[in-house]
Amino acid sequence: MAEMNPNAVMGLGSKLNTSEIIDRFIKIEKRRLQPVEQRKEEKLQQVDAWAALQTEINKLKDTVDSLDRKDIWEAKKITSSKPDIVTVTGGASADPGKTTISVDSIATAHQLNSPGFESKDAVFGTGVVKIQVGEEDGDTPIFINVTEENNTLEGIRDAINDSGAEVEAFVAETYGDKPFRLLLTSERKGAGGAIQIEVKLESSEENAPILDFSNKYDETAEWDGVMRRRTLEDAALGADLMSSTPITEVTGDYTGTEDNTFAIQVIQAGVIPGENDVVLAWEDELGRTGEFRINKFNYRAGDALELADGLSLRLSQGEVVSGDSLQIKAHTEKSPAMWWLDEGERAARVDPPTDWQSRAEGSGMYVFGEYTGKEEDTVIFRIEGSGQVGGAQPLYLHYEFIESGMNGKLRISEPYFSTGGEGSSESATAYDAKDGEELFNLEFGGGKGDGVLSIGNGLSIKVPAGLVSDGDTATVQVEPKSAPEAVDFWWQEKEGESNGKTSTGKVDEFLKFEPYEFDEDELEEALEESGGKPRSRYGSLDDGIQSNEVFSTAPIAISGDYMSGENKNYTFTVIDRGNVGVTTELEVKWENDKGDEGKLDFGLNYQPGDAVPFDSGLSLMLGEGELLAGDKFEISATTATVREAKDLVLRLGATREGGGLEIRRDNNMVEDLVPGLRMEILDSSEEPITISVSDNTEVARESIINFVDAYNTFNATATEVTKYDAATQTAAPLLSDRNVAQMTNEIATTTIRSVPGLPQTDNMLFALGIRINDKGVMSVDENKLDEKIAGNFELVANVFRSNGDSDAPGVAFVGLTDKTQINPEGYDVEVGKVATRGTLTGGSLPGTVLINSSSNAFYLSSGNKRSELIEIREGTYTPASLAREIQSQLRQDRVLGTRSIRVEVKEESLQFISDIYGSKSTLEIEAGEEKSLSGLGLGMYDAKTGEDVVGTIDGIEATGRGQLLVGADGSEAEGLRLFITLPADQVQTGEREANVVVTKGIAVQLKDVLRRITDPAGGDLKQVTNDLSEQLQSYDKQIKTLNERISNKQESLQIKFAKLDNTMGRLKAQQSYLTQQLSALNGSKGGGKKE
Repeated sequence: MAEMNPNAVMGLGSKLNTSEIIDRFIKIEKRRLQPVEQRKEEKLQQVDAWAALQTEINKLKDTVDSLDRKDIWEAKKITSSKPDIVTVTGGASADPGKTTISVDSIATAHQLNSPGFESKDAVFGTGVVKIQVGEEDGDTPIFINVTEENNTLEGIRDAINDSGAEVEAFVAETYGDKPFRLLLTSERKGAGGAIQIEVKLESSEENAPILDFSNKYDETAEWDGVMRRRTLEDAALGADLMSSTPITEVTGDYTGTEDNTFAIQVIQAGVIPGENDVVLAWEDELGRTGEFRINKFNYRAGDALELADGLSLRLSQGEVVSGDSLQIKAHTEKSPAMWWLDEGERAARVDPPTDWQSRAEGSGMYVFGEYTGKEEDTVIFRIEGSGQVGGAQPLYLHYEFIESGMNGKLRISEPYFSTGGEGSSESATAYDAKDGEELFNLEFGGGKGDGVLSIGNGLSIKVPAGLVSDGDTATVQVEPKSAPEAVDFWWQEKEGESNGKTSTGKVDEFLKFEPYEFDEDELEEALEESGGKPRSRYGSLDDGIQSNEVFSTAPIAISGDYMSGENKNYTFTVIDRGNVGVTTELEVKWENDKGDEGKLDFGLNYQPGDAVPFDSGLSLMLGEGELLAGDKFEISATTATVREAKDLVLRLGATREGGGLEIRRDNNMVEDLVPGLRMEILDSSEEPITISVSDNTEVARESIINFVDAYNTFNATATEVTKYDAATQTAAPLLSDRNVAQMTNEIATTTIRSVPGLPQTDNMLFALGIRINDKGVMSVDENKLDEKIAGNFELVANVFRSNGDSDAPGVAFVGLTDKTQINPEGYDVEVGKVATRGTLTGGSLPGTVLINSSSNAFYLSSGNKRSELIEIREGTYTPASLAREIQSQLRQDRVLGTRSIRVEVKEESLQFISDIYGSKSTLEIEAGEEKSLSGLGLGMYDAKTGEDVVGTIDGIEATGRGQLLVGADGSEAEGLRLFITLPADQVQTGEREANVVVTKGIAVQLKDVLRRITDPAGGDLKQVTNDLSEQLQSYDKQIKTLNERISNKQESLQIKFAKLDNTMGRLKAQQSYLTQQLSALNGSKGGGKKE
């Protein structure tokens, strides 16, 4: 078919409105689409209706599923009258009732604590440490040899942990000058886990540390001030605080009329007080400026410098760095109209000055000039000393030309930036790089005052103001002036090709100083050279100037006899600033981690050096010096016995008057005191504690109400999608869909069924106050429901859930499936053989067992799980203590540790007992590499696989799976699961052990129906949605076909009308031509002579 020109304008030739004519034809054609599209729309509405219905069915299914869960009906409400003392958990087996207990003490693991040491690498003497845990038969001591290889704190810790002594050793870092302590914790809780330790170490060193276990406390401490102290390594590397250090204070009453901020900045660095001027500039938000120029001749540390608006600035001793700044925020008095501010907030006030903000980072130097040397060279610069460039502390810049050997040093401390004068000249000496002979000397004056100094070879340097540190380095590469040369290199493609390299010899660079990196050996050498004290930019740390000590200076000492029986950590904090024994009121607050606190007075009436008692027999002494508000220090006081070895002591049935049966345990988890309850004891209590157990009926009641609501929502939705509105004559999408009616009828019928096996008076929902009216709406009489729940909760549960009642305690109902048939007479159960666990039993052991390195490791396998290597400590054991040791190591295994495999002694032999029952319960043992099992009595062992339970249900042989007996496939009891825990001696061949009556409640029956309806593989809903989907696909296909037909029709009409238009246009043109010709002929006739 010919395509039509899209740019053609139709109707020009025919004068017809062809577009309108075509549209009318197409409109008629499109009428055929309407019924198909209408049917599709109806199906879409049905899809939406089914989706809404499916949503409500799923919600109903969820509530039904919950009503068949055990946790709904067997939930227990378990409470403790003092949950901070005793927490209680339990399950369905807990019997309702009340129990009272009192807790005299809780079980604790014994802990011992050593005194503090300066380092965890503290070195002791050599000798023996003897440790024994417990005093029962079989508790043997462990002897630990301490040699020069392990006689540090960490070494002794590791030796104890590796000894198998049932003691965990840990190096704890606490407080004070000697923070490192050895903490021993018994791995056994209770009185039977007490640690006995004897330490016999001797050292040839006169002041060697002593490891003992007496009460200790820190005898001194250091103040922790507003700036963090440097670590030993930082200080050894010459690191310092690198910012201004004077303490600032603002005095006076602010008289300004508006809030203001004053900014103070260091213009000229120096020491306060010092011989040279220190210049501080200030500026406020109002644009006002000012300047303080101070030195030791016009200013004394602590004097007031008048600022503005009634305020003055005070500065302590210290050093200020160029560019450093701080701010002072002043607040004017606020109007009483600001009622939301309290009186203190409205009053004029001044905030404390901010800390100094440093701008000293990124220090460096300039190198410039035209290099006049004859060959390429590298110049290395190194700083000697630490401090402010141009400051009072001696600073030197060393430089060296590596190739030529020329070197020297320049002074860059005071008077580096001065305008000349005595001592301002510097010198540099050049040496021969081969023999060290002096070549020449250079001298340059320092009178320029711009910091530019020559280093020879046409180069000069300048070091801007800033802070530098000892060892800072910088490097620059220099080249002589040269022209490009033609050279041959093997990597060049053509012989004699120019490398294009040229150099102007000019140098103009800024070099950033980099800190010198010490390795460990250099660090040790640096410390040895300084006698173990790190160097500072002011010399040794002992003779540093006051400006570097931004913390309190009064010496600290603790004295007395520590009398407490528990460890305490103390914190002392200065409340107000002042001088010890001088300031009128000067208090220090102390507090410990037990909640105790107090205040000590070190003011005017205190004599420096006197002892002031504070707690537990301890006193604090302070020497002369200054205290700064907020500064603090910490100490710790410890006892050798951190925690006593105590049993858990309970009294069952105790009252406020006392009494009760005393119960002792060696741990704080008690599972055998009240059946079905697990109690964790957290603390002791003088008052009796009541443990209450009751059925948690609220959970079940709420689930029932939720079921009724879900059913009614489903029913309302089903009614809505199938209704007919007579007033509007409108039918809902699923009015004629009988699938909906079938589903709703089946669900409703199931809910009103009876439950076979229950009493006829209580085997329907109607008996619980739940009924369905003639419109399908379910209602519940909550009063009647509550009455039933309170009267017989188990019967209410059985109306909904699946249940099995056994007449024997060793045969318990577990569950059933939809294939299990209901037998009103119950199922008879006969047990032929009970399930057993796998065991592994070794040979007979002597009374004393010696375990050495050849017999102390093995692997144990349980089923398809293999343990890690089980290692036991070397030593002498009894069979009982050996079993305990193996049990302890097995519990720590990451593979089998959670499996509760027991290790016991049976007839003087070790026996391993699996934690699971049945044919999959197996145990195997394997010696470690190059180890033997003979020393454990396991060279020859007897391994027995567990057996599954054997029995019949209703005379038909059932399937045994461990202790689970399952009804045979195809029998009426198919899917019935019973848990058999009968003792072997209660099983008699040919005798019935139990009768089990099973029932399927309404929730179980309805769950089966809903499961079939919602089955995603082929359920009723799946079939409906598949049918609708197929119909929609058919309608889409029809619509597509019709649209294609309409499109073709439209295109055909457009082509035909285009041809008509073209034809009409030609005809009209011919008509016009003929008309003109005829007119011409008529005209020629009328122009002749008259006769």
